[in-house]
Parts: sequence; C-alpha cells; structure tokens
Amino acid sequence: MIAERRPDALFFFIDPLSALPHDDDVKSLLRIATPYNTILAINEATASRIIAQLHHDV
Repeated sequence: MIAERRPDALFFFIDPLSALPHDDDVKSLLRIATPYNTILAINEATASRIIAQLHHDV
C-alpha cells in the first residue's frame, strides 16, 4: 500500500525501551515509508497532530 501511495498516514507505535521481537519487520516498514514520503507517527504526540491535521483538512 505504501509503494502505491494509498495510505494518508502510517501509525506504528513502538516502545524504544523494549526489545522488539520483530525488529526486522519494524525496520522494513520504516525503511519503505521513508522514500515514499509517507506521513509517519511512531508515538502518541505525533499521531495526535497528524489526526488533527487530517481532520482539519476534510
């Protein structure tokens, strides 16, 4: 979906203080979102701002 530029934003919450059992998958997701310039939130503060802006734009 990212490569097809379908999502308006990507929300993927991670805990940077905990070991991620699926670390390779997380890195792959972040790696593909970056070159496609996908709006990305990995914490609640950023997600809240993105949601507010998307809601405002509607």
